[in-house]
Amino acid sequence: MAEHDSGGGPGWETPAGGAPSGNTPPDGTPAPTPLRTGPPWEREGGFFDRFFETVKGVLTSPTFFFDRMRREGGLGPPLGYAVIGSAAACSAPCGTSSC
Repeated sequence: MAEHDSGGGPGWETPAGGAPSGNTPPDGTPAPTPLRTGPPWEREGGFFDRFFETVKGVLTSPTFFFDRMRREGGLGPPLGYAVIGSAAACSAPCGTSSC
């Protein structure tokens, strides 16, 4: 199968001519399954680039993002992302005196 960027951001690839998840052609055959390449966070590249590409994918196209998440490979990378994201959110100044 050929791969191409399908607009979900750098590194998000789907099979050429692949239908979005959940669509069934009129003849009743199941649609092709998108490649489960994982989020940008789990790939090679710069730390901040991968972090913000993952945030962008979750916020701008969540269905596309979660359709491509891996189902194998352990919980280490997703939990690492959650811990780093939570730490950044909790350490950001909130701008009120009640924080």
